[in-house]
Amino acid sequence: MYHSVHKYNRVNNNNYYEILLDVGQNVLTNRNKKGLYNSGTIDVMGINQEPEFPKNPDLILKNNLENQLKENIDKIIELIDPHPKG
Repeated sequence: MYHSVHKYNRVNNNNYYEILLDVGQNVLTNRNKKGLYNSGTIDVMGINQEPEFPKNPDLILKNNLENQLKENIDKIIELIDPHPKG
């Protein structure tokens, strides 16, 4: 998304959270299920287009290893419900 969209969402959406997934380029290339990174496609974000990452994300998650999944889920739950009932 673009910074203008981030800003609009912050102002106009209740309970809006920006979560940035920090994934290494080598991991993206290896996960390349749609073949975007080796297809010669010219409009690939992060390759031919510069992404506009959130300026102040609510949460930044490393997402390079499969074993990070549970930890990332826990971090998201803590962000959206810091005081769970129970």
